[in-house]
Amino acid sequence: MRKLTTFAVAILVGIMFATPAMAAEKLFIMVWNQDHAREAMEFQKVRPDVEMEVVVTPTSVYRDRIMTLHAVGEAPDVFWVNFRGTAGHEFLDANMLEDLNPWVDRSSTFHREDHHPEIMHSLGKNFLPFVPYIVSPYLFYYRADLVAAAGVEAPEIHWTIDEARDLFRRVTKRKPDGEVEMWGHDDLGRWSPWTGPLGLQFFNEDGTKVTVDNPVTKQGFEFLHQLAYVDGVIPPAGKSIRFSSGMTASGVYGTWNLANRQADADIGVAVLPEGPGGYKPLVLIEGWSMSAQSKNKELAWEFIEFMNSDEMQMGIAARQDSPAKLPIALQHAFVDQPLRHVIIETIQNGSRSDWRLDNPVVPHSVIEEAYRQLDLNAFLTNEKPLQQVIDEAVPRMQAVLDRAIAALGAGE
Repeated sequence: MRKLTTFAVAILVGIMFATPAMAAEKLFIMVWNQDHAREAMEFQKVRPDVEMEVVVTPTSVYRDRIMTLHAVGEAPDVFWVNFRGTAGHEFLDANMLEDLNPWVDRSSTFHREDHHPEIMHSLGKNFLPFVPYIVSPYLFYYRADLVAAAGVEAPEIHWTIDEARDLFRRVTKRKPDGEVEMWGHDDLGRWSPWTGPLGLQFFNEDGTKVTVDNPVTKQGFEFLHQLAYVDGVIPPAGKSIRFSSGMTASGVYGTWNLANRQADADIGVAVLPEGPGGYKPLVLIEGWSMSAQSKNKELAWEFIEFMNSDEMQMGIAARQDSPAKLPIALQHAFVDQPLRHVIIETIQNGSRSDWRLDNPVVPHSVIEEAYRQLDLNAFLTNEKPLQQVIDEAVPRMQAVLDRAIAALGAGE
């Protein structure tokens, strides 16, 4: 039995019907969420002959734990990933993941069109690193009582960035001395959900050129900066003031926040507003990867197919989450929510807007290194003007890309 360190909580279920001549098949799975662990164990009901080990590992050490296990040849057969954070891209760079495209192509039960094209046809165009299990729509939450009191029409779908700015201004409340007692939106440090609507772009599609010095991106960052330092309707960077504190009238969060509705306030939800970047609702898509070094790939794929079954996906909808299988999500997810149409609109039209790239010609770690050269914090904290930050960063960012491209050309 594999030893588990103290930072991993393990659910170990081993049911073996082995004979001296044949040992039970084994399946090692790692997740960071107890719900996913419980659901993974449902596979035991259809394959009681399989010895299953499902390990729940905290997100703070999840990446390091998997990297360490991979380094010693003991990586989980299947593990949970998303590609909004950097861990998924790191696993891909390290050649730790099995390309699931061939497995999908030969499957009689898995159909690409049932899943979000952001994964099946964008991220997975050349190499499919995971199969979606959950699509988490990120919604614009707002205090409906404050919005109504300010005389603002409640937003839902197809509203604009300018209307959002007007909402922030009108719901912000100040004391007689000017101190803000209710901010219009979450603090400036949480700008990333606005990447898509504001059209923030840092690199070209294949990751060979730095493109951050463009009018739309600069306009987007200046818009955010003005909300904090001109309008004074969102807390500046460095002040962590969020919707959950009761001190802001709005914020952008996943649907898990629906369970945390304030008892004394009516909470409304809307799709993210349309801006210079277009109509870009935000989704987080998570699911199951297979280790490239798994010795049980047929069994691992059988597990992934099972988790994609209608029965398992219906179970996700039943616990008020959004299954990745779109036909089931559209018909069965969030059926008791009064603003369900807003959630479904986000699921159907959402994108994973982010500075990370799906298919760069250089390793994902190079894109991350280039991005780190951009000291946005100096602008967001009002220490330097945006153009100065960009002018200082672009040569360094491009140098990182050029070195990597040259190395690829030299066959290093």
